Amino acid sequence: MHAAQKAAATLASRTRSSFAALAKRRGVVVRPGSSLPIALERGSESLYLVQRRARRGPPIRITFHRSKRGKSMVASSLSGVEGLGPARRERLLGTFGSLDALRQATLE
Repeated sequence: MHAAQKAAATLASRTRSSFAALAKRRGVVVRPGSSLPIALERGSESLYLVQRRARRGPPIRITFHRSKRGKSMVASSLSGVEGLGPARRERLLGTFGSLDALRQATLE
């Protein structure tokens, strides 16, 4: 949490952020500068929401970015084929799943 606070401090003039940490397996939320933790009841919707929100960090965004980047690299390999437009490229990739699978496909 300290690294996130330091990063936010460098951007303080542009954004306003507040932080909290979720203690693993205890259902307790801790805010910086506060000596009292906030206990959330096990199985409560509040705890579920905090847990789901805590997991929505960069890993999901990184995975999405990598998949988009990978698709654009495959699409650019097919863009050199004369007479193959964007719609047909998308259809081929949707049918075969990857450029390797397309290369191994027979005419049938």
